[in-house]
Amino acid sequence: MENWCKKILNGFVPIAKFSQFSSTILHHENNECFFHTESLCPNSTLTLDHEMTKGNSHGKRVITLAFCLLFSLLFFSQALEAQTKSADVESHEVLKKGIDDIISIINSPLYSEESQKKARGDLLFAKAEELFDFRAFSMGALSRNWRRFSDAERSEFTKYFAKLIANTYLSKIDDSSFKNLDIRYTKTEMLEATKSGIERVDIFTEVHHNDVVTPVDYRMMKEPQGKWQIYDVKIEGVSLVGNYREQYRTRFNDKPEDLILEIKEKIKQ
Repeated sequence: MENWCKKILNGFVPIAKFSQFSSTILHHENNECFFHTESLCPNSTLTLDHEMTKGNSHGKRVITLAFCLLFSLLFFSQALEAQTKSADVESHEVLKKGIDDIISIINSPLYSEESQKKARGDLLFAKAEELFDFRAFSMGALSRNWRRFSDAERSEFTKYFAKLIANTYLSKIDDSSFKNLDIRYTKTEMLEATKSGIERVDIFTEVHHNDVVTPVDYRMMKEPQGKWQIYDVKIEGVSLVGNYREQYRTRFNDKPEDLILEIKEKIKQ
């Protein structure tokens, strides 16, 4: 059962949609404020109706307002907690599905032949583009150098840098001996959202293979109305973005076209 708290005093203010073991409904009619509690247990017939105040006296109106505000804050906090839990679960599910899809392609017998190597690589990169925010990777790596790039140069750099990052990441798991790869999700930490409303989360994993454990941590973000994507990966504590940022930190005098050419050359290696 789901209910809306639709009326707070004379302003029709929706507070939160919620579903709990019990629900409380506030309404205000003819200067009277009521709360009604219903048990949501299937076998329970308990229903309580409490008339909080009647009359138009100043004191009773103050009490009415206090109760309404109290329950409004309660509902808001419950809704906020539910939203946080939802973001936590959603980001974890997006990451797990993306990684499972990549490993499934790597282990698929359809792409085991040498003649299928390019097709497999293209499919893996397409999956990586869904899972990774390569523009955010590029901005993080270039840091203040990003401001020196034109829109066209930013697009070109991101295009080739995406391939470099994907190759670096996929090379860690793309191995024929990784048939029994075991990825364990050890911890998820929600981070404070940015001022622009971007949600962020850190998801910690361990890659177990042949008695070797490799920690791989993912930093993910979700823009308003967007989807969860990875914007950095730490492999054994080393950040991919941080590693490239350090390389580009001293390259402020290099022309953008030179940096783009350098990325192209690295991809060919």
